[in-house]
Amino acid sequence: MLAISRSLTRLAPAMGVVRRGLATNAVATVTPTPTEVTGTDTWSPNQASRVGSMTGPRFLDVDLSLQPMPKPAIDLIAEQPVIEVAGRVASCDGGHPALGHPTVYINLDDPSAPHSCGYCGLRFRQAK
Repeated sequence: MLAISRSLTRLAPAMGVVRRGLATNAVATVTPTPTEVTGTDTWSPNQASRVGSMTGPRFLDVDLSLQPMPKPAIDLIAEQPVIEVAGRVASCDGGHPALGHPTVYINLDDPSAPHSCGYCGLRFRQAK
């Protein structure tokens, strides 16, 4: 086993394998810029803030106030209206079967709150 590792270390420079040391950790100082769309808050306790996650040499010369800040999916789903269904069971296929969303049947017997699809988050309610 030792002979194999020695021969591989001799071949590594010939094959173009280069050992690289760790780069210095350059930390960019960025001030948070709140926006009307997403704000600066996180919606999950284990989520890193946008400013905290965009550090290092990749983001040294990046002005975060000029970067797009799209709405998170949880806010986009909340904007969708609740779909009323005439029967007791709703069928959700996500809009198109080729998108990877299987057909899901949702029981609507409990009228206390809308029931959401586990795949796409659309909400359904039984029509009165």
